[in-house]
Amino acid sequence: MKKGRRTVIGLIAAAALTLGVYMPGWAAEDDEPIERLVLKIESNIQVGAEHYDGDIVITTDDDGYIVRYTEILNDGDVWGIADTPRILLHLRREEGYYFNVDPRRIRIRGAELESAGWDEDVMEYLIVISLPTLREQVGEIGNAGWTDLMKATWDETYNAAYYEVQLYRGGQKVGPAHYVKSGSYEFGTIVQAEGSYSYRVRAVNVRNERIKSAWKESPVLTVDQGVLEQLRQQYKDVVTGTPAPGDTNPIYADMYGWIYHGDKWWYRNSDGSFTANDWQLIDDLWYYFDSRGYMVTGWIQWNDKCYYCDPETGAMLANRIVPDGLGRRVDASGAWIQ
Repeated sequence: MKKGRRTVIGLIAAAALTLGVYMPGWAAEDDEPIERLVLKIESNIQVGAEHYDGDIVITTDDDGYIVRYTEILNDGDVWGIADTPRILLHLRREEGYYFNVDPRRIRIRGAELESAGWDEDVMEYLIVISLPTLREQVGEIGNAGWTDLMKATWDETYNAAYYEVQLYRGGQKVGPAHYVKSGSYEFGTIVQAEGSYSYRVRAVNVRNERIKSAWKESPVLTVDQGVLEQLRQQYKDVVTGTPAPGDTNPIYADMYGWIYHGDKWWYRNSDGSFTANDWQLIDDLWYYFDSRGYMVTGWIQWNDKCYYCDPETGAMLANRIVPDGLGRRVDASGAWIQ
């Protein structure tokens, strides 16, 4: 890929030349017109990488032309976290063909068409495209570890709106995942038993919550009775170090997501509200909360049907046999099949 410094002038105006039947003076009478363009764009552009030839792969499914080369129109030599890559494509006709393309018949997958048209100066058909913004990428987490007894800390990364953190004991999940905006989470108020603890953490993209980094795993931390006693002393003046549902104390203003209070879990929305006596969809999973706002596990009766929430994670199970020891099955909606 060539780094573009050429000013693209008049492409939109040039595109108007192709709107009608157009036979250039140099084309032979029996040359065939190229009346449509179909291109597939695959991008390997990454935040922080330098511009280089392997950034983009272009596939065409039409005869009569080739993509001769491309130019990057963005300034600078390194991709930034908020860049929207803009690329100029140079298309060259093959012998026996000429371009007579209405831009409305250009189909591009993987990018947006900005402008297109024939350039007499270079005798090529030029197309300007824009690729998805790099704001929709999210960086990988470099390091994850422990400090201050049971405080999880990790490297923050770019384009992250927040981080999803899951605690494990002996390889088994301890409660639901937690959502935090910074690079740390205090698990000291949650750990109630001896064991080998670890956690996994991943970043969630600032524009699209479905875009997430790979999980980063922490080292294993062994908790014995001595550590438990230190935790009790550290939090002796605070029952759990976290608010109960409905607590409006301003010190908790920035705390949201899954919160462990006493020996129960509840979920605080970003506006401070919480669900009670109802279901809530969280990260594509359904959870049920009691009259006080605490998560409920096991069998739940709702609107004359019975549903089962996993004892470990609290998420409603669907389309499977539930682990209640009785071999009962729930359907795709989560309702018990009687």
